[in-house]
Amino acid sequence: WGVRSPMHDPRLPLSAVGLMLSFRAKFDAVKAKGVETAIQFRFGEDAFFVGIRKGVLTSERGERDADVTVTGSPEAVAGLVYGKAPLKELEKQGALVVTGDKAALMRLADLYEMPPKAGA
Repeated sequence: WGVRSPMHDPRLPLSAVGLMLSFRAKFDAVKAKGVETAIQFRFGEDAFFVGIRKGVLTSERGERDADVTVTGSPEAVAGLVYGKAPLKELEKQGALVVTGDKAALMRLADLYEMPPKAGA
């Protein structure tokens, strides 16, 4: 709900936990129908696994087998998923390092969009 506020500033720091919670809060099972993906995120010392299967999103701390591994900052991942920053550009800048099936990461990114600001 906070991202709709006209005072929400997406340039402010975002924690890894905050990003994972946002994935859960904004998940649309209908939109995810038929999507299957397993993604390992590494944010410094923090590791998180996100899986989507049968319209259900799971996320947990730690390492698991995944289709793709993404290393970088929560802000860079949010830029890709919510801001629709091009993956190639984020990789070129060194903001994200992606190994494995990049299409698996994009399947996650394609499920999300920022809602319009309140009053917009």
